[in-house]
Amino acid sequence: MTALERRHAFVQQLGLPGDPFDFFAANVGSGDRVYYQVKPSGLGHFLDLPQSVAAVGRYYLLPAVSEPDLDRANVVVSWEEDPAKLGVRFSEQQRPGLQLFFVSRIAR
Repeated sequence: MTALERRHAFVQQLGLPGDPFDFFAANVGSGDRVYYQVKPSGLGHFLDLPQSVAAVGRYYLLPAVSEPDLDRANVVVSWEEDPAKLGVRFSEQQRPGLQLFFVSRIAR
């Protein structure tokens, strides 16, 4: 099993695809404080989609740190949500094609 397959295996155990996290990891780095904007949805018996994405993100996006307060974050990771709904200005935004996954840097 390759290193990528091992990382994806962890994510897939929670019922999530691994590819979006590869995209997020390519656009988030050390020193980033990440706010997770995730479509409200159920996922399993014990975790919903927002909890699952944030839990995987805390591991997958290290050394970046999770920031539950949008005002203190410098990056927004969006999962099946439009970051424009947050009402903040972004200096940079990445999107992998037409899927509703974004990494948006907050303009300060």
